[in-house]
Amino acid sequence: MPEAIDDFLDPLDNLIYEKSQPVLMATVTFMIEICRFDKKYSIKFKKYVSNLVRILKNLLMGNSSPDCEVGGVKDPFLQVKILELFGYIGNKNEESTDEMSDILAHIATNTETSKNPGNSVLSECARTIMRVEAS
Repeated sequence: MPEAIDDFLDPLDNLIYEKSQPVLMATVTFMIEICRFDKKYSIKFKKYVSNLVRILKNLLMGNSSPDCEVGGVKDPFLQVKILELFGYIGNKNEESTDEMSDILAHIATNTETSKNPGNSVLSECARTIMRVEAS
């Protein structure tokens, strides 16, 4: 129901700041689907980049619950989804890319690649770097 997208934008303002992993996962996935439908929404989502970077930092620095850890990687599913959303937000948006470049570099250089969850995160990180306006 593409005509209902605008009705969901206000609730997204609250949901993206939730601490609950399932809520964050559903919210980011929904944002990705909105961007797939119409790229103009990626501009509206750029205001969330700093929060999404903070979430990734918390996952990478170990400041989160190990409930969703897979193969030594904290919540690789959420990491991949956030990186995929970064690909939409950072495409043709240099300002947002600058904000996310440090975390992309950190993921690219420090992700554990001895197991598949780390390889999945690293693969999506590489895809994201190729899609954004990175220098």
